[in-house]
Formats: sequence, structure tokens, C-alpha cells
Amino acid sequence: MHPSAARRRFPAALWLTLLVVSLLSGLLTGTANAETAPPLPVTVTATGLTNAVDGSTVHIHVDAQSPPNPSPSQIFGVEARICPTANVIDYAADFNPSQLGKCAKTPLSVNSDALTSVATAPPNATADLDFRVGIGTQTFDTSFAGTVTITCGPANPCKVVVKLQVPGAVMFTSFPIGYAGAPTGDWFHPLSTPTRILDSRPPPESVGGFSTPWGPGTTRDVVVRGGATTVPASADAVVLNATVTGTSAYSFLTVWPKGDTQPTASNLNWKPGQTIPNAVTVKVGTSNSVSVFNNSGNANVIFDVVGYYDTNSGDGYTSLTPTRILDSRPPPESVGGFTTPWGVGTTRNVTVAGGATPVPADADAVVLNATVTGPSAESFLTIWPAGASKPTASSLNFIAGQTIPNAVTVKVGAGGQVSVFNNSGNVNVIFDVVGYFKASTGDAFHPLSPSRILDSRPAPENVGTAPTPWTAGAPGIRHVAVTGSSPFPVPSTATAVLTNVTVTSTSNYSFLTVWPTGDTQPTASSLNWAPGDTIANAVTAKVGSGGTVDIFNNSGTVNVIADVAGYYGP
Repeated sequence: MHPSAARRRFPAALWLTLLVVSLLSGLLTGTANAETAPPLPVTVTATGLTNAVDGSTVHIHVDAQSPPNPSPSQIFGVEARICPTANVIDYAADFNPSQLGKCAKTPLSVNSDALTSVATAPPNATADLDFRVGIGTQTFDTSFAGTVTITCGPANPCKVVVKLQVPGAVMFTSFPIGYAGAPTGDWFHPLSTPTRILDSRPPPESVGGFSTPWGPGTTRDVVVRGGATTVPASADAVVLNATVTGTSAYSFLTVWPKGDTQPTASNLNWKPGQTIPNAVTVKVGTSNSVSVFNNSGNANVIFDVVGYYDTNSGDGYTSLTPTRILDSRPPPESVGGFTTPWGVGTTRNVTVAGGATPVPADADAVVLNATVTGPSAESFLTIWPAGASKPTASSLNFIAGQTIPNAVTVKVGAGGQVSVFNNSGNVNVIFDVVGYFKASTGDAFHPLSPSRILDSRPAPENVGTAPTPWTAGAPGIRHVAVTGSSPFPVPSTATAVLTNVTVTSTSNYSFLTVWPTGDTQPTASSLNWAPGDTIANAVTAKVGSGGTVDIFNNSGTVNVIADVAGYYGP
């Protein structure tokens, strides 16, 4: 592992009112800046924007004479169009659909006017416009010999953009539409590549304001959005790859929203001398921060951020029964076109969307359980979108002879592929895909403060309906409730749950498989371990029949713990 320079990233979604002013002589010329502008010399208000349905009327009122306007202004015209909220409109061009076509120019559906104009004769100080909101899909031609498709509705937020013509200027402002039946929750935005936002090792590795390890019983607050991070201020939750290194004792890490009470939960467990990662999705707390607690000994903590969730239009999640799409071991295990291990310094591209995978070719990101086995040396994997530069980040760390997994959320790169790099020695790589993110489809995410929903250890630790360890093989498969009434914070409408699954009191080399109740047990693993290990992995599990998932232990006996950090659903 090594340091990473954070990349600056600007959000594409535009929910706030946009004010753009361009001086011109009769026509708009040049490129306007849609992010900043002087105040409008007129007051524009809109009503009817909430709980909109197909054909709802939005009333736009323009007033050029009321305070704070110093004196009446002439209004030559008022025009409105409907535009996807996710588009940052360059109003110097995009507002004209015959040019770039990012705003609908004709009705989206029956009895809904997507474009209405009012031309007023000067000197008029007020104007009113009734605009009917369309719900549906429209495809139209542009002057650049192509077509543009616009979809507006509850799952595809749009905005009303108002164009004003006054003497010497053309001005724009916009209003987001709140649709009736719009889904609640957050939508995913993957980063172009993983970015390091924290490394508590001393310089030159140090990133994020800490240059010493976490001590025993230490809690520190870490900024995960805004500032020097690549995460915008709108983020409600972040997706991290958390790694500990330089560990001096058996211990665990707990990560939770700053300002909340520290939960009875863990995100990462280790033994002395171990470098180990785990995926952590965590709700952002006060001061743009999360709290991070280390129980025992010293440990350096590293965070690589891979994406975030907010309420702006983004990607919904579709859960899958775990499916193996890569196994580089020789036949009969081989899957995905590779039959030899990754070598020293080797990078290979792996298809994760389209082709023989269950993920559509236009998916934006995938959620994988990545496992390494048979490594000949201590090393790490880095996984990033194919076609992008290799980041200074790690996705999975391991020692010689270890079989270990880690959950990896990664943006899909060129050709539906991701790049996979191995630093040292030889190692076989296995990918089980558990779901994918895609724009305008799937479910929203609902972040939670971590909550324990399962602990099979005896009282007083016991939580849930499994009071004894898992035994080996098919007779030991258990149905575990993940939704429902107290103590479960996940509603019965959830389609998938995001959990941190930990095993302890492990008696043998084994693995755990988690899948939706009612489906056939897949050829996949969710967590692997050696005797005596206490180890965790993030598991995004599709909810099966009865609000339960099935959990299988292959060998020996093991206690299983699950902490839920959020869920997907309406």
C-alpha cells in the first residue's frame, strides 16, 4: 500500500436553483457558467412542484417590480422546458434542443406541455406562466445528426428550467420537480478510481491529518466528505475500503456516524502483525465525519473511498444470487477465461458486465466478493475500472498461503471490464458477483447506524434466533431473518441488506456462503477462514422468501455475527 493524491471531483447532479447571466446584443452568445452568476434582477417563484403527477400544473410567476428589485424591469419573454435533473445545463447552447437536445421540446406524454413560451410586449414588470409537467419518455432528433432520449418521472427526477429575456440579457433559473410516488433513499455514485483519503502512517504515507496509529481504546473522527476528499457535501453515506496495518494486538475496528452512540458492532477484526482490509459502507455523521474506534493495541488505519450515496439522481442497486464469474485456478474450477494465477506485478482485465456474466453491459458499477487463494508471497490486489490509470489504493491484502476474501465495489470500465493488479508472488483470484448499480433502475439505499441483528454465541452475546454455532454441511444450513420487527431495523420491503458478517470460534479451515432463501445454493463463498481466525467481510445479501437469507458453513463449527449498516429498497 502506498499514498494517494485525492482527485477533485465535481458533482454532475444539479438540484439547486441555477442562475446564469450572459450579456448579449439581441442573441445569447458565448458559454455561460451554470454554477455561479450575479443575482437575478427579477423575482421568479414556482408553485405546484411537489407531489407532481402526469399533467400537473406548475405555475411560474415573474415579478420585476417588487422588492428586492430596485425598479421595474421590462420582460420581453418567459420560456420553460423540462430537463433531466442530472444534467448540468450549459445554457448558452443546451437549452436549445435543436442544438444539443438536453431539454425536451415537445410533450413527454399526453396532455403535458414540455415547452411553453410567453412573449410579452414591453414595458411589462410581471409575467405568469402555467407549465404542465410531463411524465414519460421522449426521443427526438438534434441538429448534430443524432437522437436524444429524455425520461422524466418518479424514478427519473427532472427540473423545470425557466428562460427570461430582459433588456440586455438572457437569464435562466431552475426548479426541481418533486414527483408523487418518487422513491426515497439514496442513489450510488461510483468514483472514477479508488482514492485514498486516510493513512495514519507517518510521512510520506500520511494522508488525511493523522500520522500516528490508533492506540488502545482510541476513537478519532475522520472527515469523509467535503474538504480534501473526493466526496461532495451532498453525500449521506460513503463506501470505503478500510485497511489496518502495523497491528500490535488482537483487536477490532468500529466505524459509525459521528454524533451517534457507539454501536455494539465491528467492521474489521485482526490478529497481531496482520494487514487486513474490509469494505465499509457508513452513514456520514456530524462535521462531515465518521468516528473510528480501535479496541486494543496499536493499528494504523487506511481508507480508500470508492463511491458515495446521496439523494441526487444516480445509480440504483439490483441484487443477484451470488454468481461466480472468475476463478483463475485450473479446470475444473476455472471460470472466466483464466486458468493460471496472477504473477508478480501482473495486471489482467476481467469482464464483469455483459458477456457471460449476469450483469447487463450498461451497468455502471458492480459489487463483487473478491477472494484470493494459494498466494506464494505477502501481497495485495488493486482493482479499478479498465481504461483508467491504476490508483494508489489496495482492494485486498494477504500473506503467503492465505485464502481471504474482501467485498469490492468497483466502477465498470472500458469493455465492461475491471483491471486487477497483483503486487508480489503468484496468486489465484476468484470473483463472485452479488449485484450491480445502474442508472434509472434498481433500488435506493437507506443507510443506518450499525446494528447487530445476529450473534450465535451464547448469552449474553446472543442476538437473533441462532443460539448455537453453525455445524458443517447441508444439515447446518440455517434461515436467518434479516428484516421484520425489532430488533431488526430493516423493513419487510427491503430487497437486499448490507451487512458486516464476522466469524469467530472457528474450528477448521472453512467458508461461509450467504444467499437468498428459496434460491438454489450457489457455487460461491462469502467469507473464508483458517482455524482460530476471527475475521469479517462485508456481505450484500439479497433478501429471500420470508425476509430471510440462508447461511451455510462448509467445515467444522463456527459462530456467526452480522451487523447491518443499511438496506436497499423503496
